[in-house]
Amino acid sequence: MKRIAFIFFVISLVLSCSDKQEYEMASLKTEDSKRNSLEVSEPLTFQNVGDLNDYAWNVAPQSKALDNFVSYAETVMREDDYEDRPNAILSTRFGSVLNSEGEVIVAGYFLKLSDYGLLISDLGQKETVRALAAKSEVLSLCEGKTCLTALNPDISVSKLQGYDNIYFYDVFGYLNQDDVTDTEPLLDTRSPAANLVNYPRTLSTLGMIQSPYSNMTVPPSGSQKVLYDDTHCNDTKIWQQEYLVTIDRGIKVKTMKKSAGTWSKYQNPVECGIIGWMIKEYSQFNVISGSTVDINKVKYGDRGPDPTHYVYTVSARGMSPLAIGNINLQQLINEGNAVAANHNLNVTVEGVRFVVSDEWAYTRFPNDITSDNVKKIEKDWPTLFTGVATVSQSYILNSSQLKCRVTYSAETAIMYGQSTWGNTTKGSKMTYTYN
Repeated sequence: MKRIAFIFFVISLVLSCSDKQEYEMASLKTEDSKRNSLEVSEPLTFQNVGDLNDYAWNVAPQSKALDNFVSYAETVMREDDYEDRPNAILSTRFGSVLNSEGEVIVAGYFLKLSDYGLLISDLGQKETVRALAAKSEVLSLCEGKTCLTALNPDISVSKLQGYDNIYFYDVFGYLNQDDVTDTEPLLDTRSPAANLVNYPRTLSTLGMIQSPYSNMTVPPSGSQKVLYDDTHCNDTKIWQQEYLVTIDRGIKVKTMKKSAGTWSKYQNPVECGIIGWMIKEYSQFNVISGSTVDINKVKYGDRGPDPTHYVYTVSARGMSPLAIGNINLQQLINEGNAVAANHNLNVTVEGVRFVVSDEWAYTRFPNDITSDNVKKIEKDWPTLFTGVATVSQSYILNSSQLKCRVTYSAETAIMYGQSTWGNTTKGSKMTYTYN
């Protein structure tokens, strides 16, 4: 009887495990089915580019606002080795507005991200665009240029031969593969580990003299992995990508571990830094001289997501960029915050603008360095490398002359990422100077 009872117990246990396994498999299938049904969401629709940027930069990063929408950032961009692909988009913000098929509707246009670039059409040609997206010959069909002002009045797109009202934007640079050459750095490094791989760059080597919207990835795409051994590396990307309806940039730093032939993020001590960021600005600054100071609200860029900073504007007549770079910046930021408090201004000074002549000024931003034991650190640059800034407030002087549009370009910067594996620190840095 004991033997029969034992056999019955074993059979019951097996059946119980089998039922549990079937239940778990059924649950997994249900979840997979649910996920798959959500992965092909209808494209989000935005009335204009401003609405898209507001969602990408302000709504999507804060929370998942749309429960029934699954984005490109949540699916394709999470695939193993995605960022190593030559046709990877690096902006999680832009990925958040695309559905899992890389689609979005903006200002009455249907946009689809393909392996070769961004296809654009009117809403009635969605299926034609979807079919074209899988074809490599789309590059050979590009001819002539036009501008879709509702999407971007400053950037041209290519017409497609044989297709009316279907256009192509070269996100990944397949149509323009000009080589760039390095120049020697002019700025000494001060913080990163001494043995980081250095990439000296200027506006011309970044391809931004001809177009401030040029794409760049430093280290060059496919060369980001600085190896400790065959299975561990630092992966640093310093990047800017233009997507026609938005532009994004930043630094991504992570340690990676290789397992079964695939690289994946690995929790480890990493550091990400932006050092010595200084821009040169052209405008009318003759109201700033002697002990006259102001606090200005400046939006660095003329597109929706560009950053806004409060800067303390002081006179530095005749000073060189090198001399300005040696000034104690934090002391002046503290002084600016004290001036703001004395005028009952609820602002926090984030940079200092040094007026060197009636037409030129240099603005410095404090170093931004983060170290942590995490899988990844990401940072935005304080400004783009070149562009147009808008000064909307002159809090102390209330100067209409200072409240204007300003052209600017980056003068100096060091951006780097590094990992420490065992007793060894490795990574990459970009040493930038204006040419």
